[in-house]
Amino acid sequence: IRQIMRERFPLGFENRFPGNKKSPIPRTGLNACGPLHEISSDGHEKLGKQALDMGDISLPIYGYKDKWSDDIPLMSFIPNSRTAAAIGHLFLDFIREF
Repeated sequence: IRQIMRERFPLGFENRFPGNKKSPIPRTGLNACGPLHEISSDGHEKLGKQALDMGDISLPIYGYKDKWSDDIPLMSFIPNSRTAAAIGHLFLDFIREF
């Protein structure tokens, strides 16, 4: 396999060699027009059934984060952070509040 890799994919072989330094990812500053212009949202199961180890008890968290201020305007415990109905309801709560 090593010989075939060197013959057909010499650059790929060198790039994947253990200890080879990867090129750094170009980083730039964040740009946002103002508060609440761009919001990110995500759910977390860090306090799920397996993590808590307390039977059927789980505390899924879903939150929204503002890109401009780095603020978290809404974070809530919801019944299930993987269902569209729960996320949709929480989104409507977010819109009503902000």
